[in-house]
Amino acid sequence: MNVDAHNPLGRRALAVPLVAAFGLALLLSAGRPAPGAASSGTNITQTIEVKSLQDGQAIARSKATLHRKPDRLSVHVRTSELEPGEVVDVFWAVFDNPSACIHGNPVTGVPCGPPDLFVEATDATVQLVTTLTADSSGRLAYSASIAVGDTSGCVAGFPCGDGVTNPLGAEVHSAMFNAAGGRQAAQFLTP
Repeated sequence: MNVDAHNPLGRRALAVPLVAAFGLALLLSAGRPAPGAASSGTNITQTIEVKSLQDGQAIARSKATLHRKPDRLSVHVRTSELEPGEVVDVFWAVFDNPSACIHGNPVTGVPCGPPDLFVEATDATVQLVTTLTADSSGRLAYSASIAVGDTSGCVAGFPCGDGVTNPLGAEVHSAMFNAAGGRQAAQFLTP
């Protein structure tokens, strides 16, 4: 897994409440691919706004772009509205078979909800990307990529399987959590 982030602190131990809150916080955010999401052969690009995991509202001056290729996923996120100096953990949550999701998200309407992480047929993977610190204005930016089959960031207690196996057809979530719980996320639906 590759990460390029502004103000990275590196990995740190995950607090039990943080990991437990991950699935619950997915209920509070959603994004849809931008109208006219670009596709070039087998490469797909989607751009959306980052959402608050506390109230589901779009974050001002935020942008998240996902590049899908047959061998990897790459995300670029720019966001604000964090506390100055706030430390967040960034996660991938990828549902490689979103058609197997049976719970959905009743708050946002996203096809795959937190309980679907544990539905074996969804072939979900949850992986830690990195730990970052917001700047003095509460802004943060990062870029990360994950190759098909990479399991280096697997989170104990969550599914990992073979990592990402369907980058062109998966439902992909990039989420930020602090020690108290979910903060912000970008959710990319199947193109």
